[in-house]
Amino acid sequence: MKIYLFINDIKDTGFSVTAKIIEYLSSYNAEVLIDDTFGYKLDKNLYNKVRFITPNELSSDVDFTIVVGGDGTILRASKVLCKLDIPIVGINLGKVGYMAELEVNEYEILSSLLLNAGNSSETVKTDARMMLSCNVFRDEKLVFSGECLNEAVIAKGDISRMIDLTLAVDGEVLTDYQCDGVIAATPTGSTAYSMSAGGAIIDPKIECISVLPLSPYLSINSSPIIFSKDTKLEFVYRCVRHNSAYLSIDGGESIRLFDGDRIIITESPYTTKLLRFKKTDFYKLLNAKLANRISELAQRG
Repeated sequence: MKIYLFINDIKDTGFSVTAKIIEYLSSYNAEVLIDDTFGYKLDKNLYNKVRFITPNELSSDVDFTIVVGGDGTILRASKVLCKLDIPIVGINLGKVGYMAELEVNEYEILSSLLLNAGNSSETVKTDARMMLSCNVFRDEKLVFSGECLNEAVIAKGDISRMIDLTLAVDGEVLTDYQCDGVIAATPTGSTAYSMSAGGAIIDPKIECISVLPLSPYLSINSSPIIFSKDTKLEFVYRCVRHNSAYLSIDGGESIRLFDGDRIIITESPYTTKLLRFKKTDFYKLLNAKLANRISELAQRG
C-alpha cells in the first residue's frame, strides 16, 4: 500500500505527530511518501521508513493521503489531490477541524483502512465533496483559473470603498451589487467564511452553490441565494469608484480584478474525497466542533 503524507510543518513543528504516524504505517509495511523538502526536519532514524518525492512525482497510484494539520491544510491538499483522484484522511492539529476525520490521538483508527489495502469497506466510507471552478476573463482572454473546495470570494481592496458587481445566472442578469464583496460557497464552505458572514449552513449531501453579498447597499437580493450545482454564475466587476477588487479562492490563490473582468463560477469536474471512519451526524459534529471552539476561547479569557 502506498500512502502520501501532506504535512503542515507549522502545526506539527517538531514533526512529533508525523514521526508517530510513520512508525505506525511502517508496522503495516506501508510505503510512506513524503515531500523531499521536509527531509531536514525528519529524524534520520526514520529515513529508511519513508520515500522522499518531489510534488511532480506524486501520482494517482497512491492509495490515500494523510493530511496532518487543520482544515486549511486540507484545502491546500485538495487542489493537488482532486486532480489525481486521491482520497484524504485528515488528522486535526488545527482549531476547529470540520473536515478532518481524526483527532491527533486517533490515528490508530487507520488500521481498518490499512487492513483493507486502502479500499473502502463497511467501516470506511468515501465522502465526495463538490468543488467550484473559478475562471477570470479579461478582454475575452483567460487570465486566471483555479479550483476551490470552500469558497471563491470577490472582495474590495480599499477599506473605505464598496465595489460594484453585476451577477448573471445562466446568461440572464439577476442583480447588481454595491457591496464589500461576495462569497460563492460550496456546502463544505458554508461552515467557513460564509457562516461567519451570516450565510446559510448547508448539509454537504446537498450539492449546490451559495452566493452571499457582504454588507450590500440598497440591494433587493441582500440575502444569500442558493443555486443548483449546474448553474453558471457570472460576475462582472465595474470599477466606477476608483477602487480595487480581488478574487481569492479558499483563502489562498488570488488575482487583482480590473474594470470589465468577468468571473465565471461553475461546479468543478473534480471532487475532494474524504475518507470517513466514524458514523457521525453532520449537525451533531457541527455543534460539537463549535462548542469546543467556544470553550477554548472562553478559557483564554
